[in-house]
Amino acid sequence: MESIAERMLPAPREGGFRMEGYWVWCGSVIRGEDERYHMFASRWPKSLPIHPGWLVASEIVRAVSDTPEGPYAFQEVVLPARGAQYWDGAQHA
Repeated sequence: MESIAERMLPAPREGGFRMEGYWVWCGSVIRGEDERYHMFASRWPKSLPIHPGWLVASEIVRAVSDTPEGPYAFQEVVLPARGAQYWDGAQHA
């Protein structure tokens, strides 16, 4: 019987999800009623460093693919940045 690692190989070179100009992390995938795979992930501009960028400028996006390994195509911003009045939009030192 193949191990899970063996079943995952080889990893596709153009799989996954990336966005030019953004840090993208923490993707979570579900299979939709449309039989496509929907990834929800956090992103923030690469003009900000990872810290505190993730804390002050993250937003949640949705991307789709026909296969679980991708590649995924950006569809929409699901939860945009909310602004400085919220804990996740405050500028931290």
